Order: sequence, then structure tokens, then C-alpha cells
Amino acid sequence: MGKDDKLYITAANVFANLVFLTPIENNLKNENEFLNFKIDFTGEKNGYMIMKIEKNLLEYINSIISDDKNDIKECGKEILNIICGNILSETFTDKKRFKLSPPIFVEKLDIDAYNFSCSTKIFFEEGSVYLYCNLNK
Repeated sequence: MGKDDKLYITAANVFANLVFLTPIENNLKNENEFLNFKIDFTGEKNGYMIMKIEKNLLEYINSIISDDKNDIKECGKEILNIICGNILSETFTDKKRFKLSPPIFVEKLDIDAYNFSCSTKIFFEEGSVYLYCNLNK
């Protein structure tokens, strides 16, 4: 999916509003280590969202928004929680309620083991983030 899809726009807005990051066309740097996070949700639609984020990008974000510079995993969970909550509320504007599970850190992620209804990638000078979402009925 491209820059016009709702997932890209919503996530880019979260990063812009939270830590003043502006997407770039492409991150030409070699991708470093990624950290993976997952959140499940239930409601009118059930599903999950997965975020793969470069460790150096997450460290940068954590240095801005957290007093605990050592716990970037908690920062990643919170970012995914915000993105998921925003995308659900913007997609289902008729005020349907969703229950979000606590986000989890996923040590090893086999992305091919999941089915996705939408996905996007966002590049920043500080690193890359990949988002995958599945909405079931």
C-alpha cells in the first residue's frame, strides 16, 4: 500500500505529533536490528496489528518521550498502542468500541506466518517502521 492509505497517513501523523518526525521518500541507510511488537483487538472487527521498528529509531523516540532511557520496549508498546487506537477510531468513525489487549514485545517474528489486510512502511532519517494489520469480521 502507498502513502495515500489510511494506515500510512495515521501512523505518519502519530510520529509527527508525538516526536516531530517527518517521513522521507526512502531511507537509504542499511537497515539495522528491528524490534517487533504486536497488539490484538476485539470489537466490531477482531484482529491484530504488528509493528517492526528499527532499534535506532525507537531509541531516538524513547530519548524524547521517556525518562527511562533503558526501556525502549515499553516505548515501542506505547507507540503501537497509540497507532492502533488511532487507526481503529479513524476507520470506524461511527463510535464503535474496541478492546485493545496490552501490546507485547515479540522476540522472534515470522512475518510470513501472519495474514494481513493492510500494511505500510514509513521511512525517517532516524530509521524505518513497518506496520501490518489484520481486520477480521
